[in-house]
Amino acid sequence: MKRPFRKARYPEQYVWYLFAASLDIMLTFAIIEHFGGSEVNAVADALLRRFGLWGLIGLKYSTVVVVIAICELIGAKYDSVGKKLALVAIAVSALPVGVGLIQLSLWLGLANPPPAVTPGMVHDAIREAELQFR
Repeated sequence: MKRPFRKARYPEQYVWYLFAASLDIMLTFAIIEHFGGSEVNAVADALLRRFGLWGLIGLKYSTVVVVIAICELIGAKYDSVGKKLALVAIAVSALPVGVGLIQLSLWLGLANPPPAVTPGMVHDAIREAELQFR
């Protein structure tokens, strides 16, 4: 008798995890190819150098499959732990996306970092405040 297909335990979380993982690939490749960035993960860097974009895709989605399998296995025995693990996977995958977006916005001039505060700036601000309150 054929075994029925079992539904995923946390499909909503897996969609977000896959979305974050996909954004990570796209941003990483854009930063490396178009802005001269570099891959800090040694394994990903080696695969990128050897296989190009397909190396990044293969690595990322193979880890996605492993993480989802672990969530499903743990969730079968401890449902709340499996779900928390899926949420952690989303956060861990979204972190480099956030960093990549910040890098891109800085490189494209969309965000201006605050200026460095120098002692002279502090002195000038104090002097200006003193003059206003006289």
